[in-house]
Amino acid sequence: MGKKIIELPLKLPGELDLKQINQQLKSGKVCLDWSEVVYAPQKYLKVLLDGLDLEHHEEYLGINGSISESILDAISKCFKSFKKSTKKPETSGKQLSFITTSYSPSNNNSEVEQPNLLEEKFEIKPDLLNSTNSPQPPTPQKQILQEATPYDIREKLHQLILHDLLGPINGETEEVQEGSVSNRYLVGVLAPKIRSKNPEEPTEETPEQQDSFALAEPDNAEEGQSDSAIPPASSMFPSSIGMSFCVSGEITELEITAKWGHYERKKSEISFKEDGNPIQVWKRTPRQGSRVVTLKDGKRIEWVISPQEVPEVFVQGRVRKFDGDWLITLFLVNNQTEPSKLRDSSWLFQSELILRSADPQHPDIFLRKPLAVSGANLDPVIHQENQAMAMLYRHQVEFAVGHGVAVKADSKNNSQRASTLSTTFIPDYEVPQSTTPQLKDLVVDMKQQSIN
Repeated sequence: MGKKIIELPLKLPGELDLKQINQQLKSGKVCLDWSEVVYAPQKYLKVLLDGLDLEHHEEYLGINGSISESILDAISKCFKSFKKSTKKPETSGKQLSFITTSYSPSNNNSEVEQPNLLEEKFEIKPDLLNSTNSPQPPTPQKQILQEATPYDIREKLHQLILHDLLGPINGETEEVQEGSVSNRYLVGVLAPKIRSKNPEEPTEETPEQQDSFALAEPDNAEEGQSDSAIPPASSMFPSSIGMSFCVSGEITELEITAKWGHYERKKSEISFKEDGNPIQVWKRTPRQGSRVVTLKDGKRIEWVISPQEVPEVFVQGRVRKFDGDWLITLFLVNNQTEPSKLRDSSWLFQSELILRSADPQHPDIFLRKPLAVSGANLDPVIHQENQAMAMLYRHQVEFAVGHGVAVKADSKNNSQRASTLSTTFIPDYEVPQSTTPQLKDLVVDMKQQSIN
């Protein structure tokens, strides 16, 4: 039976009994989930983590899972305060001494006005030199963090870049304090289909306006006309992403999942001004929906993901029968109208489209994308070349074609079929390592080869 996972609230302690959870952690009955936590004061962390240590309770603390850097730093600070408050073990009252002092009658026969009557002698106690209570050199502490391999470092760097460019960097319900979310995250953005033509006044100064050196000099006849460092509001952004793929003809239903992040301008719950009032931030709300559609030849798919909250965001597509299988094209569309102010509220961030089988018993439903039929393929030379390329790359299966986005396929269980297709704005690929073969008696020196 697995351990119970306790999902900690956005702000500690919430409605949880931290003392009771502390006892359950000590007994190893529960594990913590920090993925949603954004604010954890030290006084509550000390109650939750009292009597625990990273060496023996790391498995239950859940710090190796999804957790923000600020919360991880707060936990580390809490454990450091525990070490400082720990008192050193005391000895039996008096400080142990390796030297004893004794006095004996003095044999001093020198003629002085006031001779010493007692002679002081010092002796070393050999039994105390090997005593267990004697001061011992400090033992080196065990490392809390395991030594990372180059693969672990590369994966960590990859995730940092992904979160920095795509987001959300501070969790599913993060707060962005910058003036514009569209300037914070550079990929994974779907703009409204109907854009506002007038430029928006920024809610705060842009970095170019804050930095006087970034501003160009005024126009003059000698230097000519200067270019603005701020991009125009009419920059090109897509309003939809999609993919085309092939599904086995035996399948009759397909599960579609669409998800994105919706940012609204609100008062912060964790950041405050010096006077105690909350600051204005962009608050993220995760949006997600799933639907199972029936596959029929010629069917058009029209699905509104969140009719109550965002009725202008929908999934549309078409299903066709081809050579006994299904050819399907789907798009996630942002059909909203951009407002004149707070425009990022109508944008979709971290948008994603995920497809999988509606039947758990038959997960591998996605097939190799068929070759496109065109007039060029009728040429015998081109047709022969296509056949040769298909033979050479028969193990490199292309399951889908992305429209304005890349597509990632999960084909771990079957190299010729995939169980999940999902869009991705930052695709990655593992390049196999290649090593140069070492041939015996191989001469590579050109001068030696010229002699031979």
